[in-house]
Amino acid sequence: PEGWVPVTHPKDLSVLQDFPRKPPDSPFAAQAAAQIELHSWESVTESKDAKALQALRAQFPNGPHASQAGAELEALDAEANSRAILNVLASYRAAYENRDTGAIQSLWPTLGQDDLAKINGFFKATRSAKMVLQPVGQPRFAGDTVAIACVRSITAQMKDGTRQRPIDQNVTVRLKKSGAGWVITALE
Repeated sequence: PEGWVPVTHPKDLSVLQDFPRKPPDSPFAAQAAAQIELHSWESVTESKDAKALQALRAQFPNGPHASQAGAELEALDAEANSRAILNVLASYRAAYENRDTGAIQSLWPTLGQDDLAKINGFFKATRSAKMVLQPVGQPRFAGDTVAIACVRSITAQMKDGTRQRPIDQNVTVRLKKSGAGWVITALE
């Protein structure tokens, strides 16, 4: 197996990739293909690159690491969605504190006119408002929707000089996928 010797411990993946093409009927072609898949898997898992994981699954759909690549992709997707959801919650909190009903409506497009009127009325009666919206636990995904339990607390300085004391409330924020991002659909 003199053709196999140079590729048993390759330093360069191109040597392995060229091996099956040179002697296509070689008894070592399957071993070379397995080595290529293994080296590809090792480089992809080190980088945690979603596109590289997808390419590996496409190139080796029945390879020994195909299911692991799928699990890695799901984990990366869940992590990205969780970050995006936390960003929406932070943006909602900031919009509330900035008294920006336009921003609130863009983050929560299904918010009704009555609810917007109540929020505007609250903003008109206050000098400032601070909201804490602290997630409790992990988001619960169901397809393109998610629910996340939070503790919400609002402190307001009223225009008459009084201060509204914060009351912690357990709420569930529901969101749905909208385009490339997430929007709020309910706060229960």
